[in-house]
Amino acid sequence: MTARAGDAGRIRSGAPVYRHNLRAPGAGTKVTKRRELRSPSVGKRSVGIEGPDYPSGTENNEQAGAAMAVLIVTESCFGNTLTIARSVAAGLARAVGAESVTVVGPDRTAAGIPVDLELLVVGAPTHGFSMPRQQSRRQAVEKGATAGEEPGGGIREWIERAAPRADLRVVSFDTSMKMRFQPGTASKAIFRALRKRGFQHAERGPSFYVTGTEGPLVDGETQRAEEWGAQLGRSLRQATV
Repeated sequence: MTARAGDAGRIRSGAPVYRHNLRAPGAGTKVTKRRELRSPSVGKRSVGIEGPDYPSGTENNEQAGAAMAVLIVTESCFGNTLTIARSVAAGLARAVGAESVTVVGPDRTAAGIPVDLELLVVGAPTHGFSMPRQQSRRQAVEKGATAGEEPGGGIREWIERAAPRADLRVVSFDTSMKMRFQPGTASKAIFRALRKRGFQHAERGPSFYVTGTEGPLVDGETQRAEEWGAQLGRSLRQATV
């Protein structure tokens, strides 16, 4: 399924979506409230962002191409996973158009999947070799995390209430500390939970590495994430040619 220019991707629950209108680098950002994800139109494009805590990192668009809707749902405690999500969005935007890509937090994401969505990307930090839990989020907050105790929960809780689409491609990712032996990661747990939920085309994606619990990211990881996003975007374009 390919979204056409002018089509509107509808979120079934009617939950609001906030989109940033990007200016030149360093300029301020205007936030406008919208009720739906829209396909790109002719002219300037911007990466859609859910809420003021999810600022965009790009307005670059290398190819106009066909309209495609991509949703990145990410949980982030210390900001490292959000940084990776923004980099993935930047890479995707180069291939499919920045206005087609939205980054959103799970506590602000509707259970219903937009009907014209082409790709869903789901990410979280690795806590205890799996997805974050309420207790691990609380521990992160005690260590100085700026997020982690939102009323709607995180990725684990969002997957449990998400309405599955068996035809939708879904790819996971995570941030982790690199270890010689890694018994599990959030990406692996997300993939398994999505498959169990009914997302039949779920795929396990990569881990991006941090130097410690609070970060920062290992040098080069944001660039690697952007290139991975570009690869996802190119695969979307090829699938709809």
